[in-house]
Amino acid sequence: MVNATPATLRKASVDDAAAIADLAVQLGYPVTASDIVERLSKLPEDTEAVVVATIAGVVRAWMQVGVARSIESAPFAEIRGLVVDANLRSSGVGSQLVAFAQEWALAKHVASLRVRSNTVRTATHAFYQKRGFSVGKEQKVFVLALRHTDKSQVVDASTHSTNSAN
Repeated sequence: MVNATPATLRKASVDDAAAIADLAVQLGYPVTASDIVERLSKLPEDTEAVVVATIAGVVRAWMQVGVARSIESAPFAEIRGLVVDANLRSSGVGSQLVAFAQEWALAKHVASLRVRSNTVRTATHAFYQKRGFSVGKEQKVFVLALRHTDKSQVVDASTHSTNSAN
């Protein structure tokens, strides 16, 4: 375990967009700071939270957690993304973020907290299992790219990033 000062958690702002994007790229999600700014502005604050973890004022991790609602199951909270800088993994910052997600979910009065993880991220699976998560099911994600008549704001369905068609 890396010895690190506990991080300070706070709500993400558009000023954090470049750092959030850089961290997402570390996990293979190509996204730009402008994509992050746009997406942050569209999140409903009552059912979504994006927090950053800072150390010495520098963003070193981020997490998005939200409430999922559907007609076939009771509402639940889901960690939609959690990235810790590669140099700080196993330092406790991820645990701080998961603890935040648990408290946030309890405040939203949902019965469970879920997280999805790519099948190749076995170290991540162990991280969540150490924190009390269990495997609920395994699944495949099927993606269908949609054709739009207005090509100016096409979103790549596989990465969810906006591509300019101009």
